[in-house]
Amino acid sequence: MFFFFEFFTKVIAMGFVFGRNSYLKDGWNKLDFVVVGTGFMSLFGLGKISALRTIRLLRPLRSINKIEGLRILVNSIIKSVPKILNVLIFFLFIIILMAVFALHMFNGMFEYRCRLTEEPILNIDGLYEWPMLEDYNKLCNLETNNCPDGTFCGNPVFIEEMKLYPFSNRNIIP
Repeated sequence: MFFFFEFFTKVIAMGFVFGRNSYLKDGWNKLDFVVVGTGFMSLFGLGKISALRTIRLLRPLRSINKIEGLRILVNSIIKSVPKILNVLIFFLFIIILMAVFALHMFNGMFEYRCRLTEEPILNIDGLYEWPMLEDYNKLCNLETNNCPDGTFCGNPVFIEEMKLYPFSNRNIIP
């Protein structure tokens, strides 16, 4: 209610739309109007939509209006965004590139599952096969072996003492 009272007194003092220094001529006051309007709608049950409630998270931005130095700082940051946009795009490209590299490098390396045999076995087609325990979708821990009795914790990429298997990860049938 305090925010609505502040909004109401500003509108009376400055005017709402018409006039040289009216309330809605300033961008920060437009933000303030949106926050107060959605708060007013949710107060009287007009907005049961959760998206309207998330707009109330913008209330801390109202403090920018009150502190002049903070307002100047935020305005200068907003005005500098177009000039650093190419750096941000390049940074995003590097992050995506590293993510693709990490997915390729660590493909299945940390997916330890409960297996029926201690090591992969060669099937009739010449492919290695390491059957998993059916209906057990939890990851297991190699050190504590939290698998049910008679099963083994294993990963298609590594075996005991972290030695790399002599076959590619692609020809293992899980």
